[in-house]
Amino acid sequence: MPASTADQTSSHSFDVPANYEKLVFAAKCLNNSVKKTLAKITNDPKSNIFDICVACDESIAAESAAQYKNLPKGVSFPTCVSKNKIACHYSPQTREDSEDIAPGDLVKIEVGAHIDNFQVVSSHSLIVPVAGDDKSYLKEHAEPMLALGHIKDVVLSHMLPDQTAEALIKHANLVAESLGCAILTDIMCFNLSRDPVVSRSKLFYLNPTQESKKDSFKVKFESLEVYNVDLILTKVKPEDVKKPVNLVPNEAIETTVFKIPEGFVDTKAKQANQMRSQLVSKYGNNTFNIRNILTDSKPNYGWSMLKKVIEDNPVSKASNNQNVYHLKLTVQIKDKRAKIVAGISPDTREFKALLPDYTLPAEVQKFSAQAKK
Repeated sequence: MPASTADQTSSHSFDVPANYEKLVFAAKCLNNSVKKTLAKITNDPKSNIFDICVACDESIAAESAAQYKNLPKGVSFPTCVSKNKIACHYSPQTREDSEDIAPGDLVKIEVGAHIDNFQVVSSHSLIVPVAGDDKSYLKEHAEPMLALGHIKDVVLSHMLPDQTAEALIKHANLVAESLGCAILTDIMCFNLSRDPVVSRSKLFYLNPTQESKKDSFKVKFESLEVYNVDLILTKVKPEDVKKPVNLVPNEAIETTVFKIPEGFVDTKAKQANQMRSQLVSKYGNNTFNIRNILTDSKPNYGWSMLKKVIEDNPVSKASNNQNVYHLKLTVQIKDKRAKIVAGISPDTREFKALLPDYTLPAEVQKFSAQAKK
């Protein structure tokens, strides 16, 4: 659709399917930028994480500038590059605060883009290549990386019109357990409607706690709905495969990623309210990184007050302190198989070769085969 026609679409509409072309274009910008980032890491396996984050954000801004001239657009979630035991939200404020990536590292690239505040998000896990023909460094990652791939297939085959999330949740955990992994508990998956009532009512977890299991199980998918599906998992010992593993803050690393929620009430500090106004003007209600706003080395009283009362995205790790694997996709419900709108499917070929005797649990195979009919 030409930009001049698309720009006439109401920016106040809560109907995601009616604005699907905006999601598609945001996804194109996001996927292209993530692919460039993956290529950069693969070709230069000693890259600096700060440089990668800045380059990916800039790529999304450049890609999204081509259309929808009169609408807000760009990064909806700043690029985070988290390695090994860091699960998510590592996006350093300065190069001096940053780390380099090394060959053999497990790297997760998490980022989001939007057009007119219709956002898409993704996270992709990559094992940074090691030079030479010896692939033994991949062995320790084979089970969790294969689990990401198979659970992605479970997501696409189970998220169908009129299906509830119950079978999806049960089968995703069966796959994880069969590969000696655990899905981290209460990682939110939700409908991307801009109507908060709809979004809250269509919220589920791939590994819910007992308290959230009932509500997660009953979420019902409808044709053309769009969801953020978030999967974080880790390897566990055989005796711990059914024990919960949580996402916990890594307090040793400073938080740099924040969001000002809708309906935010001003604080009593004038400087904080002025900064909030500036941030909303620049980022709307999207998530942002403080490297774009705090460039002065002097203490900023307004920011120190504001950050106490807005949403933070702390750098996190798994409660068992093991390597963490992350796959986040934006998917749309379709009749025979859900469609990936944004995000990159994990390439599991090398990991399948390392686990030639692995087969999916029979219950998962049976359901997926029936869903294809």
